[in-house]
Amino acid sequence: MNEKKYSLLNNVFFLLRMIRKYLPMSFVFVIIDIPLAVFMDYVGVRIPNLIVGMIQGYSVSVGMVAALGIASVLAAVTLQYGNRMVSAQAPQLCAKLDLKLFEKYMTCSYEKLEDADFTAHYKEADGYLADDNHFLSEAAMHIIEIGSGALGIILYFAILVGLPKWVLAVLIVGTVVELLISKNAETERKKRQETIGKLTRKVDYMNKTAADVRSAKDIRIFDMIPWLEKKFAEVMDRFHIENTQVEKQRIRIAGIRAGIGGILEILTGILLVVFVLQEKLSLAEYILYVGAIRSFSMWSFQFGTLVQNFYRMNGDLSRIRSFIDEEETTQSNVKPDTHSIASRRSNVLPVNAAEIKFDHISKIEFSHVFYRYPKSDRWIVKDLSFVIEEGEKIALVGMNGAGKTTMIKLLCGLLIPTRGTIRINGVSSTDIKREDYYRLFSTVFQDIHLFPASIQRNIVCRDDQIDQVRFEDAVKKSGMDEVAQKFRDGLNTLLVAEVDEEAVNLSGGQVQKLMLARAIYKNAPILLLDEPTAALDPIAEKDIYLQYNEMTEGKMSIFISHRLASTVFCDRIFFMKNGIISEEGTHEELLQKKGDITRLFLCKANIIRKKRGRAVKVHNRKIQGSLQIIIKTARALNQILPWTIAIFTGGQLIVSLQPYLTVFLSARVVDLLSVHAKMEQVIALIVLSGAGTYTLIFLGKYFDSKRNVRGLDLYWAILWRMNRVLMKCPYSEVEKTKLRTQQEEIIQAYRMSGYGPWKIPEIMMELISGCVMIVMSIVMGGVVFLPVQGERVPWATVVMLALTIVSVIVSVVSQRQLLLLNQQSIGDMGKIFMKENYLLSYMDEQKAAKDIRIYQQQNEIIGQLASAFGVFHTFIFQRGKKEARNLALRSCFAQLLTVASYVIVCIRAVNGVYSIGAVVQYVGAIVQLSEGIRMLASSLQMIQIQAPFCKKFLDYIDIDEHSESEESGKKMLAPENVQEITFDHVYFSYKKDGNYVLKDISFSLRRGEHIAMVGMNGSGKTTCIKLLCRLLEPDSGTIYLDGTDIKTYTRESCWKLFSAVFQDFQMFALPIGENIAGSTIYSQERIMKSLNDCGMGDWIKRQNKGLNQELFRVNEDGINVSGGESQKLAIARALYFNRPFIIMDEPTAALDPVSESEIYEKFHMLAKGKGAVYISHRLSSCRFCNQIYVFDNGELIQKGTHEELVGQKDGKYRQLWQAQAEFYEKKKAIQKI
Repeated sequence: MNEKKYSLLNNVFFLLRMIRKYLPMSFVFVIIDIPLAVFMDYVGVRIPNLIVGMIQGYSVSVGMVAALGIASVLAAVTLQYGNRMVSAQAPQLCAKLDLKLFEKYMTCSYEKLEDADFTAHYKEADGYLADDNHFLSEAAMHIIEIGSGALGIILYFAILVGLPKWVLAVLIVGTVVELLISKNAETERKKRQETIGKLTRKVDYMNKTAADVRSAKDIRIFDMIPWLEKKFAEVMDRFHIENTQVEKQRIRIAGIRAGIGGILEILTGILLVVFVLQEKLSLAEYILYVGAIRSFSMWSFQFGTLVQNFYRMNGDLSRIRSFIDEEETTQSNVKPDTHSIASRRSNVLPVNAAEIKFDHISKIEFSHVFYRYPKSDRWIVKDLSFVIEEGEKIALVGMNGAGKTTMIKLLCGLLIPTRGTIRINGVSSTDIKREDYYRLFSTVFQDIHLFPASIQRNIVCRDDQIDQVRFEDAVKKSGMDEVAQKFRDGLNTLLVAEVDEEAVNLSGGQVQKLMLARAIYKNAPILLLDEPTAALDPIAEKDIYLQYNEMTEGKMSIFISHRLASTVFCDRIFFMKNGIISEEGTHEELLQKKGDITRLFLCKANIIRKKRGRAVKVHNRKIQGSLQIIIKTARALNQILPWTIAIFTGGQLIVSLQPYLTVFLSARVVDLLSVHAKMEQVIALIVLSGAGTYTLIFLGKYFDSKRNVRGLDLYWAILWRMNRVLMKCPYSEVEKTKLRTQQEEIIQAYRMSGYGPWKIPEIMMELISGCVMIVMSIVMGGVVFLPVQGERVPWATVVMLALTIVSVIVSVVSQRQLLLLNQQSIGDMGKIFMKENYLLSYMDEQKAAKDIRIYQQQNEIIGQLASAFGVFHTFIFQRGKKEARNLALRSCFAQLLTVASYVIVCIRAVNGVYSIGAVVQYVGAIVQLSEGIRMLASSLQMIQIQAPFCKKFLDYIDIDEHSESEESGKKMLAPENVQEITFDHVYFSYKKDGNYVLKDISFSLRRGEHIAMVGMNGSGKTTCIKLLCRLLEPDSGTIYLDGTDIKTYTRESCWKLFSAVFQDFQMFALPIGENIAGSTIYSQERIMKSLNDCGMGDWIKRQNKGLNQELFRVNEDGINVSGGESQKLAIARALYFNRPFIIMDEPTAALDPVSESEIYEKFHMLAKGKGAVYISHRLSSCRFCNQIYVFDNGELIQKGTHEELVGQKDGKYRQLWQAQAEFYEKKKAIQKI
């Protein structure tokens, strides 16, 4: 991918334009705060100079010092208010870039999403913005800092211009070296950035997968927690090593920079001492120049650091901008995608594209169409040529991987032919605007994703006026009217319970009906149906088929199905094999040819003929006191990641001493100079001062680097620890939204406000710093608080103590106000973030991309995201305003305390109470005192604020420990000895409200017996197998293992009774061999046997890395697999574990008939000697079972063999069988069995 390059200056001006356009208030404060920050530093340099000048008789008055001090108070108030307002608005900048990224990703051609480089580029760019610690998240503040750094360098250079030119040259060279070092540091970082990006995506994927409810069953049944934890630890080790290498480079650079700074200070200090001793400089001028040189070095150091960060930001922002600005590129003769959403940009619209709209479609023509995916040499479809006439119904069948789905993507414009042409009514598809082209199609794809909105909204897909007649017709024809009647709010019922606790989740069959309703409502002239009835029960399937002609009246339709009997409705059948249409004709014509399609049909026919074959009680920690909670949180963090608190706080004590060492040694130098001490003594002290100061600065950077690495590790480790709760807690809790909501509240409290366990190490650091600064300030400058000899009234003591007390009170009160504000808002913001996260994952999900484009949902999704962002940022801004006012008030009193100390020291120094060296020491110490008081008050108040959020975290991570304690004392089951499982009058309800999903269920499953469970959608089959393998517990009744209550045994040992292929099984983006074994250690021979048994032996041999090949393209190393291939791998996993009982929930739903036939033929052999439970809507596949159990409305209403149940003329099973069997007799209704 050719990426556009942007210079550093170009990106800085881009950010400034973004800030001015979207954050005008921040732009104003950026302009104001740059000089104010430099002015505040200048006051600190100038005041000691003025006081010493007064002592030495210069024309300086106390009023001048007081005036400068008052000006500093106003500057401090404005600066603090402005900085906080800039920080409050900072997330909006990332949000704007986020929306631009999302718009680009959603409006690009679908073909781009098939390009691994493109999707990796998107995820990398999105990852930069998702990182809350990323430089861009505080870009405006960093512009203030780098601007003030540049201004500070200019100001102090102007002050120092009176020094010899070689001194100025040394300072300039030092600054230039800083910049070169910064650029070199970025070059080194870039070398590892790609690897770190891959590892970040991997860590993020593992955390999301661990928390995914779809993974929960497989993780428990196949005992995958140790494997997943080991893989997470391996990835984190690599992540840690790579970040450590980056930080080592930063440490080396910090050492060089500190060395340069120390040498410069020593050299200039010696020069100034020589000038003073030669009486070329006064002590007042010496103090000014020393302060100016230190500030020059400080601003240079800050400027260099920020330039380094800006170089880093430049690379990241360039990646983001290059993705946003990337123009569509296509293969061969392909014209670019023409669809744009928010701005309706025309830069990607071909010049010759026409605004073509069709009243009806009379012909679709494929002319020598070839297609291969980007960066692949393999043709997926080859030389496809055919014509579909007006009103024709086409069936598309073939083996898994034959190219059917790719052909459909080509037809509906998601992919563009590499060669050849697709024509609609004689017009090339690439000459039609993509937006208009998508309107031609109604689709039901196999991979379905719901929008977090009402049922009605999911059907109509937009906000504009609903065609009520068409809507009611679509709902009725699809069967969604019956589904909606089951819910209190009917068609206004909200969907996706993960987003809203008031919402509901639909079953697989109900979702498929919803998608049919959406396709019917759109009423497009071309209807594409990809396995539209795969999840429907036979009666619902029959109803759909009976209405098929009505649904497709006047439309072209293309129908993909593995149920060959359903194709008899179609006018022609296309059979695809190896990317070509190998056979074409009607159902009868193709059967007479006795070709490949005949074999498929016979496979299906053979199957027909064959026979025989407790809610968690959160443990309440009785923790008294906020400090105790924080200490327990710190201990928990050390358990999650050892030595965390020590690494964060260990070096803070040393770092906090640095300013006091500098002030103390500077004061001693001034004392020596004031008494004309020997030059050797003064120079020795200057060398000690420079070396000591910059050694401590280097140590500060060293510990910063260590904290950076540990901070990244800690972020992911805490997330994993919380996700471990979801992996370890009872499955019944995972299905609810409560636990996930609790987790989301903890995460969002941190994202929104910085509250929660992630911040505890920083609070401990601030607490230590505050204590050290107060103690050292009192030791070095506390004498200012005491009355001096001759004072009748200790006015200075009264003023200083009063200001100190007021400053502390203001800090405490303002922090408490912020606590109340945040506690009131966290819950509401958490819900908004849950919706935002779902929408983002919905958009990122490539499987959803087809629906998003065909049904043109981009505006809807971007609008909802913008709304969510807007609500969040409005809250952040309003909170920021209150914080800014409180911070400004606190700064006012803190600066008044500092100004009061200036005035007191000034008066006493003029009266001869303090020496010149004492003035330097006391002023420096008191300046640090106000900061120490602020930090201590802030940290103590933050401990109180953080306590409830940390308590939530402690309670949350205690859930799995409490679950384990509940299991203690129970027996370990020996699975190999179990012969029979018995349900005895079992009842179950999800909400424990008496609304039973299963009612009075009684049956037995013996080892060696094979049973089938059948019934309508929502009849309780899946719930029954969850109870069977102890993912859920009965409300009443008992499940026995060989006559012993199942609750006698631990859950984990009961899970080892079963191998299972669930309908929503989960494969992981990890090596294939480990996916099957659920472990890093496995038997290759057994895995290969399992793969051969399920028809994947040849497939695995074609993979370059064999069993070590990773699945899915989390990174470019992985491969994507089809639904059928994924299902076969899941079956291989069930076979590999070879447990006494095997559960199959629609195990062949995604398989072609030949693969399905092979699985059925081998099933007796594979399940020989095992108890087997088989759930399927394909009743023909149930005939090989010993017993068939029929469920209806939560009850077990029939038991028996296939023949026995078909013989019961009024029975439910016969009704289901007849509904399905009609189609296997080629449209002739079965009157007699």
